Amino acid sequence: YRCGTAGFFAAFASVCAKFAFSDLNDVKFLTQACQVLGGTCEGHRSAVFLVFRATFFAGMLISNGLMMTNYTKAMHLTSPFTATVATTSFNFCITALLSMWLFGEQLPLLWWIGFSLILLGVTLLAVGQRGKEQKMD
Repeated sequence: YRCGTAGFFAAFASVCAKFAFSDLNDVKFLTQACQVLGGTCEGHRSAVFLVFRATFFAGMLISNGLMMTNYTKAMHLTSPFTATVATTSFNFCITALLSMWLFGEQLPLLWWIGFSLILLGVTLLAVGQRGKEQKMD
C-alpha cells in the first residue's frame, strides 16, 4: 500500500502545482470564492489569488514530502525496482483520473489501452514479488 500512497501524494502534488502556477482566471470555484467574499471578483481578486497560490504551493511541498516518505518506506518493504515501477504507475493512473475529474480532460482509447497494460504490469510485478518471498521462506 506504500507504493499506492506514494503515487497518490505524487499525483496530488502535481495537481497542487498546476493550481499554484497556472492562470487562475479560468478557475471557476476561485471566481465563486471571490464573489462570496466581496460580491465582485475585482476588489478581492489579487488577495484571494495570492492566498490560493500560497496554499497550493504549500500543498505541493507537503505532498512531495509525504510522497518521498512513503516511497522510501516502500523501497524498504520491497525491491527498489518494484517500488519505483509501482509508485510511478500509481502516480500516472491517479494523475490521469484527477485530470479527468478536475480539469475535464478527455483521454483517447489508446491511453486507456496503455493504462490497462500498466495495471497488468504492476499486477505481474506484485505476483512475482510475492512468489520470490514465498520461496525464500
